[in-house]
Amino acid sequence: MLTSLKGLTRRLLRSFGHPSYTELVDWLAGELDGPVLGSTTRHVLSCHACQRETKRIKSVLERSSAVLDWEAAPPPPQRAAGRLPGLLRNAAVIRIAEERHRQERALRLAAALRPYLGQRPMSLLEHLGSSGFLPEVGRLAGVFLGRQAAAALIDTPDWQDAGSEGMS
Repeated sequence: MLTSLKGLTRRLLRSFGHPSYTELVDWLAGELDGPVLGSTTRHVLSCHACQRETKRIKSVLERSSAVLDWEAAPPPPQRAAGRLPGLLRNAAVIRIAEERHRQERALRLAAALRPYLGQRPMSLLEHLGSSGFLPEVGRLAGVFLGRQAAAALIDTPDWQDAGSEGMS
């Protein structure tokens, strides 16, 4: 049985020509066994095209491994310390942009609620600032418009969390 399997493997390799790319990768990784390992080894040792291909595959795998090792390793402390001021500047810029976005959104919401609540949303915005505005205006809108209408109008995840206690 084993002899017939070896013969079949040899005939298949000869009939199809060279081992597939996957077989060559598996051969390099040592993942082939039995007759396939033997026939692939014999073929690669006797075929210059497959030798070139396995060298190319090995080179690609080594480069990929080196890149992965480099990216997975933490940067040296000097390099990390050098990047810290830039990261802190970026964090400050992000906080400023988030606050500006929150203020613009609060202004748009106050303008949208003006027909329903008059000047109250704008005065709340002036007194509470943009961070405390959503829970309070969400509670008021819920009282006057109903919870679903207020939720649809405000459409903000932060309001759902912060304003839900006030609207219950």
